[in-house]
Amino acid sequence: MPKFPNNPRVLKAKLTSYEIFAGIARAIQLVAFARLKKLKKKIDSRFVSLRFVKSLLKNYYSIESNSDYQYCLVIPFTSDKSCCGSINNPILNYTIKFLENLKEKDIVISITTVGRKGYNFLKRRYRGEISYYLYDLELEMSLLTTSYFLLEKLSKKKYNQGYLIFAQFINNFMQKIVFCKFPSYSNFVSSIIRDQRESNLILDVFLEKNIEDKSFLKDAYFFFMSLLILDSFEESEYSQLGAKAKTMENALQNVTDTIVYLRIKYNKSRQAIITNEIIEILNASIAILE
Repeated sequence: MPKFPNNPRVLKAKLTSYEIFAGIARAIQLVAFARLKKLKKKIDSRFVSLRFVKSLLKNYYSIESNSDYQYCLVIPFTSDKSCCGSINNPILNYTIKFLENLKEKDIVISITTVGRKGYNFLKRRYRGEISYYLYDLELEMSLLTTSYFLLEKLSKKKYNQGYLIFAQFINNFMQKIVFCKFPSYSNFVSSIIRDQRESNLILDVFLEKNIEDKSFLKDAYFFFMSLLILDSFEESEYSQLGAKAKTMENALQNVTDTIVYLRIKYNKSRQAIITNEIIEILNASIAILE
């Protein structure tokens, strides 16, 4: 608890400023909760599509899990918004450990950063490996358009295996770091057309008449991977709102304790001045009577 003077005017000014801050923090928290509810509806609306994409990735892992990759693409998602240090720091720490592990295996690394903070942090150690960066997402038309645009840019890069690193929303006060793999286009196609592919009813029905159509496979890859990147974007935004709500909750708890302390101190200081004035008046009255 900070130290405050006994001057009631100063205490009153401090009390007013803390009460205003508490009102602002409460408003920010309510806005974050409202946006969380709206974003949850968007995420729930594409649950079926994402489940299908993840079934594709599960099939991909079962085939390619033992492959040795020479070129890897790493995409960490960070936030440029305030009150998001609780998710930015773990993501960046995890990313650095993972990149160092890849370097020890002599794997060629290509980094694409999402968020200005991620770029500014990683460029100090991996400037040569950063091939593309994306920030100021509020200026983009939509996250789905951004996801497709980003994937189109990345498709021109040479890589065998891609990795998405982002914060996943668990509840209003908890987020966890998620590490998600995705294949390059060539590996995606090779895993689909192989005869030893693990049986997948949904995938078999979907590809039955389109397996030889290269343009269809390319469109399918871009659509599926765009959904996966969109999920990373929206989970990251979801976590940002959760982190902001948590930060405001902690701030409200701290400022509430300070407000209670200031009110008690202000009332005591004000009462002490009133008591002293009454005593001075009584002393003056006694002196006059004598």
